[in-house]
Amino acid sequence: MQGITSRVYKQALIILGPLCLVSLFFAEWRFPFSMAVGGLVGVGNLGGLAWSVTALLSAGKAQAKMIFLSIFKLLIIFSILIILAALKLINVWGLLGGFTVVVVLILKEGFIAAREESREKAGEDS
Repeated sequence: MQGITSRVYKQALIILGPLCLVSLFFAEWRFPFSMAVGGLVGVGNLGGLAWSVTALLSAGKAQAKMIFLSIFKLLIIFSILIILAALKLINVWGLLGGFTVVVVLILKEGFIAAREESREKAGEDS
């Protein structure tokens, strides 16, 4: 799990950094800022999910704690986004773009990890 999250963090920085810089020349400042915020929300959400899954696996009966932390995490994310939207600091399309980049990276890394695991199991069965 740590390998996947660290690869997603690095790739998100490598992709979103230049993407935000390039979009500064083609859109107003809110769009690249929103892309960065969307990427941070996606990466932060992944980190929180990885942390809660690790806690669940190590503690055994941490389901209630995981549910509480997930709801609390969503409350914080929505609060921050509502405050930024009320202050008119974010662009919805930029936010969606940054979040989508992180989601695509998570899917890609998940598929790669699943493929490697299935190859390892196939090698053990032979």
